[in-house]
Amino acid sequence: MGVAVLVAAGALLVGCKDNGGEETDADAVDQDADAPDAREDTSVPDEITAPDENPVEIPADDVGTEDVATPDEAEEDVAVPDEMDAVEEDAIGDEDAADVPPDAEEDVSDATDAEEDAPDGGPSMDNWDLEDWSTTDPPPGFLKTTTADLASYTMVQSTMNHTPGGQYSAELTWTTTNTVEILAEYRYPVVSGSIYSCHAWILDNDPDGRARLVLAWYDASDVATREFPTVYTSDNPAWQELVYQSVAPVTAVSMTCGIRLYDVAGWDGNATVYFDDLSITQP
Repeated sequence: MGVAVLVAAGALLVGCKDNGGEETDADAVDQDADAPDAREDTSVPDEITAPDENPVEIPADDVGTEDVATPDEAEEDVAVPDEMDAVEEDAIGDEDAADVPPDAEEDVSDATDAEEDAPDGGPSMDNWDLEDWSTTDPPPGFLKTTTADLASYTMVQSTMNHTPGGQYSAELTWTTTNTVEILAEYRYPVVSGSIYSCHAWILDNDPDGRARLVLAWYDASDVATREFPTVYTSDNPAWQELVYQSVAPVTAVSMTCGIRLYDVAGWDGNATVYFDDLSITQP
């Protein structure tokens, strides 16, 4: 009797579990049936993007004037490259001008030679006869190069003339025992290895001083190398010609000539000579 009751109770429990499983399956079916509703809920992102489909219109009054001006500022910036282009064109023009063809270079050298007669006031050989005294100490075309003793020597006008048909020469007076120098300002173009001669006329009748020529070679960097002959003036009441010949160094591109002044034994504190007709020649 007890056994039968237990068996019946077990069957009842089994039946209840089966019914519970069936209810669980039904609930699963209901959840599957509700799944489409869940997918509809996932359409929310479409609603989130809705503002893109219907953008908010901003009134024109709310647009900042500074933002509107920005394109104008950008146009100003755009104009800068045009100015830069103009500068580059100028630079290119300069480069083109620097590329002088060989024939043009010859013309330039000819122009340099013609500068001797140029009336523009620049360095020239025009006054190497010392007839122009529109300025003095030194006259046009000459330089006093001993800067440490500028006040110790002078180059002034004199009527002790050597030039045929001329009227004047330069009176050179110095009051120092230091060597002082006067150079022609004009640079005479030279070719390295070629021979050049410097000429000058000196009247030296003062026993307290003497003079000699100086030749200065200039390289492309404008550095001068000086040469001096061994011959000096001698005391003489007549004009004497000084001549010095030399070969242009390898680095030389131009030259000039001048006079150096020296004291001698028995110096009495000053000396004077007269200088005229400077020239450069080629044999």
